[in-house]
Amino acid sequence: MNTIMKVLTSVSIVMTVPTIIGGLLGINTANLPFAFWYLILISFGLSFLIIYLLKKNDYL
Repeated sequence: MNTIMKVLTSVSIVMTVPTIIGGLLGINTANLPFAFWYLILISFGLSFLIIYLLKKNDYL
């Protein structure tokens, strides 16, 4: 049970980052042609950073 809760918590933390960034950048970006790619790059970067930190602290 404890291991399952750690995994579920880790997954929810990692998935929260793209959700927050998508919500913040979900505005009209007509003047930014690469806004979608910025969103993808930032989301992946922060998600991998969180995964790295969780593994470094032996949480994953």
